[in-house]
Amino acid sequence: EKEWQHFFEENLWIFAGISLKLFFQRDIIPQANIGTSNTQGQCSPITDILCIDKYTTLVELKKHTTPIFTQKRNSTARTSTWSFSNDFIDGISQCLAQKQALIENKNKDFVTKTGKIIKVNTQDPKVIFIIGNIKKEIPNAKNNIDDKIKLDTFERYRRDCRNIEIITYDELFERAYCIVNS
Repeated sequence: EKEWQHFFEENLWIFAGISLKLFFQRDIIPQANIGTSNTQGQCSPITDILCIDKYTTLVELKKHTTPIFTQKRNSTARTSTWSFSNDFIDGISQCLAQKQALIENKNKDFVTKTGKIIKVNTQDPKVIFIIGNIKKEIPNAKNNIDDKIKLDTFERYRRDCRNIEIITYDELFERAYCIVNS
């Protein structure tokens, strides 16, 4: 994760493939403490990257090898669905907790690496969750029924997920490739 985080910090333009708004970030804060800590400095969510323009965007990174789905379809999975991995579900929960913490601390001052203090406007912060590799995990959706079910399950979920933009590393690479080569 740290290698990916460093790469994204140095190449913010790549986020234009997700949202043009992210292309115009004026500051980023890596490993930003976004919540309220207890007296021991604990219990505050830390986001991988906090992007700041007039408002805030949280970016949560998992590895490109992190599975999105379980290897086998769980017996509890309903018709035409596949079970998401614990890493995926835990990541979504983490994103929602970070978003809530930032909303609850919307008047918090953030400090950049250079020591600059930024007063952040927080209104329903955008959250981007980058995880896995859909092409490796679902290599044959055209000819394999299990892969088709996984792909449909993933797409239904992220299209209906209003609070988190979910994108895989291979999709992000494709978008960046199109930006660079267009």
